[in-house]
Amino acid sequence: MSEEKPRAVLFSGFNNIAIAADVYGAPAASPVILAHGGGQTRHAWRGSGKKLAEAGFQSICVDLRGHGESSWCPEGDYRIEAFAEDFVSICGELPTPPILVGASLGGIAAMVAAGELRAELFRAIVFVDVTPHMETTGVEKIIGFMNEHVEEGFGSLDEAADAIAAYLPHRAKPKNLDGLAKNLKLGDDKRYRWHWDPRFVTGVNRPSASRDPERLSNAVSNIKVPVMLVKGQMSELVSEASVERFLELKPDAKFVDVANAHHMVAGDHNDAFTAASNEGVLRVEACGLCGTDHEQYSGDMRSRHAFIPGHEVIGVIDQIGTEAATRWGVEVGQRVAVEVFKSCGECQPCTTGTYRRCDRNGVDTMVGFTDVNIPPGLNGGYATHLFLGPDSMLLPVPKGMDPVLATLFNPLGAGIRWGVELPDTGPGDVVVILGPGVRGLCAAAAAKEAGAKFIMITGFGPRDAERLAIAPRFGVDLAVDVANVDPVRALQQAVGLKADVIVDVTAKAPAALGQAVRLARPGGTIVLAGVRASTETPGFDPDHIVFKELRLLGALGVDVSAYSKALELLESNRYPFAELPRQVVGFDKIEPSHMTKPKFDVFNQSWADKIVGRVGQKGIDAYLGLKVTEVEAGQLVCEMPVTDELITGMGNMHGGCLSALCDHVLGTVMYPVMPEGYWAATTEFKINLTAPVTGGVCVATADIVSMSRRLAVVRISIENEGRLVAVAQGTCTIVAEGFSGMLFTETGQTPWMSIAAAATAAPQLDFSTGIAVAFPRSPMISAQIAWELAANTQGRFRLGLGSQVKGHVVRRYSAVFDKPAPQMRDYVSAFKACIRAFSGEESLQHEGPYYNLSYLPKAWAPARHNYETVKIDISAVGPIMCKMAGELCDGIHVHPMHSMHYIENRLQPAVAAGAAKAGRSVDDIDLFVPVFAVAGDTADERSDMLRRARTQIAFYGSTPNYAFQFDDIGFEGLTAKLGALMKAGDMKAMADLVSDDLLDHFAVVAKWDDMADALAARYGSVASRIVTYLTAEDIAKHPEHLPRWGEIARALAS
Repeated sequence: MSEEKPRAVLFSGFNNIAIAADVYGAPAASPVILAHGGGQTRHAWRGSGKKLAEAGFQSICVDLRGHGESSWCPEGDYRIEAFAEDFVSICGELPTPPILVGASLGGIAAMVAAGELRAELFRAIVFVDVTPHMETTGVEKIIGFMNEHVEEGFGSLDEAADAIAAYLPHRAKPKNLDGLAKNLKLGDDKRYRWHWDPRFVTGVNRPSASRDPERLSNAVSNIKVPVMLVKGQMSELVSEASVERFLELKPDAKFVDVANAHHMVAGDHNDAFTAASNEGVLRVEACGLCGTDHEQYSGDMRSRHAFIPGHEVIGVIDQIGTEAATRWGVEVGQRVAVEVFKSCGECQPCTTGTYRRCDRNGVDTMVGFTDVNIPPGLNGGYATHLFLGPDSMLLPVPKGMDPVLATLFNPLGAGIRWGVELPDTGPGDVVVILGPGVRGLCAAAAAKEAGAKFIMITGFGPRDAERLAIAPRFGVDLAVDVANVDPVRALQQAVGLKADVIVDVTAKAPAALGQAVRLARPGGTIVLAGVRASTETPGFDPDHIVFKELRLLGALGVDVSAYSKALELLESNRYPFAELPRQVVGFDKIEPSHMTKPKFDVFNQSWADKIVGRVGQKGIDAYLGLKVTEVEAGQLVCEMPVTDELITGMGNMHGGCLSALCDHVLGTVMYPVMPEGYWAATTEFKINLTAPVTGGVCVATADIVSMSRRLAVVRISIENEGRLVAVAQGTCTIVAEGFSGMLFTETGQTPWMSIAAAATAAPQLDFSTGIAVAFPRSPMISAQIAWELAANTQGRFRLGLGSQVKGHVVRRYSAVFDKPAPQMRDYVSAFKACIRAFSGEESLQHEGPYYNLSYLPKAWAPARHNYETVKIDISAVGPIMCKMAGELCDGIHVHPMHSMHYIENRLQPAVAAGAAKAGRSVDDIDLFVPVFAVAGDTADERSDMLRRARTQIAFYGSTPNYAFQFDDIGFEGLTAKLGALMKAGDMKAMADLVSDDLLDHFAVVAKWDDMADALAARYGSVASRIVTYLTAEDIAKHPEHLPRWGEIARALAS
């Protein structure tokens, strides 16, 4: 950059007044006129002029008329209009319209020049510490100072400096008086006088005589070119009120408040308003909204200081110093991305590439995290400008790239670092990404670029459906909704392998860590970049990290290398990043709702109305007098009076009362935003007590920070008489109410692990196999599994067994299948013998025609527990099996292929006969009845379930064993027809043979509100448990139906 001296130029001003100027930079460069304040000279802008030239501009530092080397007006015309006309004349001598920067008097003249005379002559106007309405006392004080020494002058430069120091006592007296000398001239009497015409402050046509605030306001309003107002934070003339009035006049104006800058006076340099040599100023074009910004704004991420958030910043260099431009390799007008972390470039971490751990910088100095009281206070992306200090790091954005698209440099850089660089992902790797947000999709694209063989991404429920749907366009081979599909099973079915690399980018998903460990192959790598927001990690067993020798890596932030690759990948257009679901909001249009609460699909106003004003009626709520006073979606306010009974002997309220208040609001805030049929249970909360409570009323405010279908995080603050006395954060488990139990059928997957997982998620439910295959397993194995699950579910498990058909037992399991009823009798008897032995009731001794069990050493016996009564049920169809069930079993699973004629005329009589033989009552035997239940308010809504019900009935009915079911109710010969179509593989034709009359015998079809009554009418007198056979499949396809089925279950239970 050029360090040459300026060119001295004379312009012809209004009425041919000679205007002296120092010009820096190339003559063909874009011009900037720098106009000083009253009493100053062109030298006030010397430093800024040099910097602008270094940045590629032609800077023109002028002496206003009557100042410095410019002519004194013979007529003493120093009206504002005259200064303004001088600017117009100068513009006439320039090749292109200039940016006019006017400080104080220069700014007032700029208002008139651009607002009353010739706005089209200027490219933009920058007003430096000047507005139409300025503080009168400050103006009068500065004019008084200028008048004070007009005639007599000063005996020396030191005397002049002393006069300025007396006028501005808060400023230190300068040691170097060179700047002051340029504003004074030595007369023949050896005295120094100001380097301006005295008539400028004493004449009839002085500027102050024509400085009418209303006129200037109108002028500012009329300016048609871009405007910026730069204010000195310590200004004596421009107040915050002045700024507000200015911005009302020009709402589109940009405003910058410069830290530690005062209004300028004679001898001052105006460089405080321009970037220093090793610093810069960025004009922010776009800033991405990160989950961290939500947490900052909501208070979930607490800070010790106020700050401007926003750290995914793209902008254009507005000002740049020489050293900074060289260091970063950028220039004014260039679009750049800003690294979040800062680097001193000197400490060991910075010189070895790990600058995220810089000795001088840390989280508190990151972009979007820095204390606003650290000058200049512009350290976050949610502002018009961003300060670029010496420790900042910039990356050039490819030319022509849309700044909004460019903000993805941050999440894509994260995807590259977390998904490829940290785990060393390469060709042939199987990669699983947990979380389909922007960072998750970016990690997928990065892994694809690295040559990964197979990429799976997971999400949860409807909120992630849109991004899961577009995931294949970002290189994903398999997108899995873990709300409905086990990701481990899905991965193994897809590739037969577990993952080499798992990248967890979920936010506040406690179960993700357990999923990651289960998905990883032995020796695999797990990158943890998402935060849990909870100490709860369901399904996580740390021992598996050891047994599988897994490598766990924490990931904090990105780095310049990954950001550079991200910008290159964005430029390549190989992936549709521009089409990612997003919302773009102008800075002037942003609302707090963009930053705070999650969106809620449900808000039950009637529920909210019901609890507002209601005081607890029983238990601890009543004792504490808890009363909800306000409810809205995601927020609840509750009051607790501090009564004498709650005060301890120390004179303050016991902290347990505040804990009870927290627990109450933690759950209660959930109910208005949960679907009908759901309930919430507190999983955990942590409370910090900040001040003692001695009386008055405590007011708790609960805010839902995040909410999924199964878990919610809630933040709570408690105030007492206007003081913050406690803060807490907790998690709630969300449970669907109504269903009393879950049945698990053994098909392609054994039911045991699913039951254990379900019992952890919903411990209030009952669990059963409906059914598990008996004969391929030893009765001892089944008894041990049932014993363990009884303990795991706190006694809420019962074993349901079935014989399965011979082909499966013999050909699939290679096990013995003889006469199913006698074999099952022996199996059940052997099972019961095992349970009695486990409980210590008797030693193991069973001798039967199929099973002999007599050896159970103490070391191999399962541990005793509190739930040792394990019930056993069987699936029975024929009369012999039904009779045996009546003799030996606790319950019977009716086959879903049944009619009421079958139950009443075949099944029940056989069960009663068996019970009578054993001396039992039929009331001791539970009847589990699975029903083809088809619900929907319209034919279209029911059509899919009807098709599946007809298909299932036709499939079962094609088997000769079920022919009697049809024959009993008048459909003789139908089994043969269905069997022929089955051999032909024509399932559609089979379903078509199931007429509406036949369907009525084997299925219950009703509207949603009528289904519970219809089921009760048919099965209420016979069923202990009704199992809606098609429900799981329906909910998987239509999650919104879950609460409707819950309502049906709750209605049946009542």
